[in-house]
Amino acid sequence: MNCKQLLQRGINTLDALLIPAIMSTYHKGANMTTWAIQPSHFGNEVKIWADVFHADHFSEAKRQAERQAELLGEPITIWKVGTISEFKWMEVK
Repeated sequence: MNCKQLLQRGINTLDALLIPAIMSTYHKGANMTTWAIQPSHFGNEVKIWADVFHADHFSEAKRQAERQAELLGEPITIWKVGTISEFKWMEVK
């Protein structure tokens, strides 16, 4: 076996071990998603004072967003927030 083949075999072995470990860690973290709501005029990032709901309670977050939109008379943004990133999910008017 030449040096190139040995190096490639080592890389393949590392890939076989590391990729599943990384994916497993990522999927564990992905289960920690929560929902956050805040007025849309707060911009394109979730503020620390946003209302937060557990991942299983999207319907509760949506109801609260609808109530706030009605009370404040302005759109409310629902965010999906994870351990790594956040993104706008929907806007309630």
